[in-house]
Amino acid sequence: SAIMITRFLSTIQAAGLTTIVKNGVFAKKGRHEVFIVEASPATVHKLISPLPLQPGDEHRPSGKGEQGRFP
Repeated sequence: SAIMITRFLSTIQAAGLTTIVKNGVFAKKGRHEVFIVEASPATVHKLISPLPLQPGDEHRPSGKGEQGRFP
């Protein structure tokens, strides 16, 4: 749902760390993690693609395999 992602987009930007996974996106700030679900990875990527990814963000264990980074 793009609306839900848009609502949390400021949170993602504030966190400065995003990881795209199958069911949504991880946002982390310090010890706090937020997992936004019910969003297609393509939609999430389109919305956050302008945001810089930090080294190491491309791969994150999720327990169900890794989606990896979109080209």
